[in-house]
Amino acid sequence: MKRILLIPCLWLLAFTVMACLHNHAEQLKGKRVALFASSGSSGINTSVNDARKLCPEATFTESLLLTSSTLGQLSSRITNWLKKIEVMP
Repeated sequence: MKRILLIPCLWLLAFTVMACLHNHAEQLKGKRVALFASSGSSGINTSVNDARKLCPEATFTESLLLTSSTLGQLSSRITNWLKKIEVMP
């Protein structure tokens, strides 16, 4: 299993997450980072782009957005995502 930093990008925590990324950009150099979020309707692309700007020397893997329309597949989507980013065998 490969090591990866999973970061939640929940709407209410967005500012805290971005502040954390800003404050720890040096420690994240060369690290793999995966962002995930839940949302009723909005996307995750803005958060991913902002995170990349804050930590340009980190490697951002595929992010995961869980929306209300995908609740039925929640478990399988998370499992498949974790396998895809090589966190789970």
